[in-house]
Amino acid sequence: MIAERDEETTHHFRGKWFGFGPVRNDESLIFAVFETTAISGRRLNIKSFDRKKLIAAEQSIARQALVKKTVFENGVARRGEAVKGKFLGLATAKAGAIRGIFSEGWPEVAPKKLFGFGILDLVEDGDFDGHGTIGFLIKATVPNKRELGALREFFILDLADKFSEIHSIEECAWASSVGIGVARFGTIWRALISYPP
Repeated sequence: MIAERDEETTHHFRGKWFGFGPVRNDESLIFAVFETTAISGRRLNIKSFDRKKLIAAEQSIARQALVKKTVFENGVARRGEAVKGKFLGLATAKAGAIRGIFSEGWPEVAPKKLFGFGILDLVEDGDFDGHGTIGFLIKATVPNKRELGALREFFILDLADKFSEIHSIEECAWASSVGIGVARFGTIWRALISYPP
């Protein structure tokens, strides 16, 4: 699960000089859909996501403005087909919409506003630099196990709803070399100014 300040830092296996830094709310995120992905018509559904991966903050996404089409085809579509069946397409959602998912219905004895998800700039060895993950927030919990299950179901259902219809890889606007270069410069600049004098 994602702790309070986890989203504010880069989680790149090579260090803070690499990758593209924290995911901004205005970014579009890409979820790859394969033959084994549960879907309802042309949309994602509650079973499209792996609950264990959401708990571990490991539900993979790509950051649309930071990934070239060829990188996605090779690093996600073709690679995923080896274990998940034929690549069917992709769905997109704004990071801010995902972070905005909340509930006011739990716990039953004293309901409060609970936000469900965080998004990490998480790049591990073997990932492409525009990789990220979605996961439950640590704060998105309630003590009662039955209620926690119901709360997470509610969050996942809303998560599926935030994503667009499934469309082809050709219909997606992909990153340019210039855009990626500017983003890399921004990462290096942020790393430089974060060092104490």
